[in-house]
Amino acid sequence: MKQYKFRISLHLMIFIAGLILVMVGIYSILEPWQSFGYFVKYTGVTLFLSSTILLVYSFMSPGDIWEKGLMISEGLVDLCFATLLIFNPFLTVIIYPLIIGCWIFCRGILKIILAVYLSKRMSHWKSILTVAIISLVFGLIFMIYPYGRIREVGLRISIFAGSCVILKRLT
Repeated sequence: MKQYKFRISLHLMIFIAGLILVMVGIYSILEPWQSFGYFVKYTGVTLFLSSTILLVYSFMSPGDIWEKGLMISEGLVDLCFATLLIFNPFLTVIIYPLIIGCWIFCRGILKIILAVYLSKRMSHWKSILTVAIISLVFGLIFMIYPYGRIREVGLRISIFAGSCVILKRLT
């Protein structure tokens, strides 16, 4: 009986999430530039939360100074790009792919340094290196070809994120 009640609440949550996505989709059709501006701002907020968690974890976790320094560097890179996206969303709408490309490229460089550093300490350093190389490639693609339709930019971002998630699952 409890399992049946859980399924009803799960279906209700999925239904509510679907309604929210439909409303966001309709709003995006009616007001595409304003909704893209919100998307840029929410990307900044997400990066800010990610950087905050990474910085707090880097200060609280036990580890050597190099590992903490790399995590702090990663958190500061995220924080810089988050600040740019949050406080100037409508200017960054124009150069959003270029900003995302620079951010992905910088994260790729930091991940390469981390992979090289962890190569003697960790057995899964090759997966970090692979994600770093993918980050560098996609960052360069965004920086070389930053413009295009919004769909193309979204497709490139989703291919990048999907490939990173798949690689992390495989390793």
